[in-house]
Amino acid sequence: MSLLSLLLGAGVGLGLMLIITGMRPRPKPASSSTPPRWPDLDKRVLRAAIAGGAVFLLMRWPVPALAAAVLTFFFTDLFGAKAAREAVQALTEAIASWTEMLRDIVVAAHGLEEAIEVSADIAPTPIRPQVVTLAGQARRGRLVPALSEFGAELAHPLGDLVVLALRQAAEGRGVELGPTLAALALTAREDAAMRQRVETRRAHVRTAVRIIIGATVAMVAFVVFLNRRYLHAYGTTTGQVVLAVVIAFGGVALWWLAAMGRYQSPERFLVGATTAEAEDRW
Repeated sequence: MSLLSLLLGAGVGLGLMLIITGMRPRPKPASSSTPPRWPDLDKRVLRAAIAGGAVFLLMRWPVPALAAAVLTFFFTDLFGAKAAREAVQALTEAIASWTEMLRDIVVAAHGLEEAIEVSADIAPTPIRPQVVTLAGQARRGRLVPALSEFGAELAHPLGDLVVLALRQAAEGRGVELGPTLAALALTAREDAAMRQRVETRRAHVRTAVRIIIGATVAMVAFVVFLNRRYLHAYGTTTGQVVLAVVIAFGGVALWWLAAMGRYQSPERFLVGATTAEAEDRW
């Protein structure tokens, strides 16, 4: 029976891995700048398979095993991503600082190419490699296409606005670059401050989600290890169906709470549109 249970648990874990792997999105063309939905998909699948197999070996029930696998797969979305949020905040502030630098250098009667080159060595750390690359391309006379690549690397709505302003100035469309950069820098600063306020308030929601999940897992573990007879009613087929419904409702509520704690960034200008269309939107 121990060997049979081990094989069944491994089968459940392997089945979950195959199911989730089958959900892998199809690769997009290389020209698309949209990042993959789950860059760490392989690690997620492996963790989900291990968690689902472990729960199945412990309880011998498929529904809790599937729930554990799903929860583990989306664990980072529910509880993690703090580093990603901090990186986006740092990127927003870096774009604001660099825009202010360009504004001050341009106001000091420097050309756009020279302003970019001067700012390369003092650009904020999060975007310094991109700015250095942009300055190098500007020296080779490829400023306009390099700006498009620069916007794609930043992948930020405010970065798109700055790129559009710089492109129009580089193409000689009569844009007053100094006042435009000043307005964009102010917008970036306000966006960074607003994002910080939103993240501070939504931290309470994320904390509530962690507490709910922790309390639920602790209660389930307590019942499983100390009062297993309480769960006998769920050992039948009907009990598994009821348990699946309960877990489904709980999962939807948990996902809803987690969604309330996420920051919805505005749509980018330079994704899925030509430069002319993006300028019309602006």
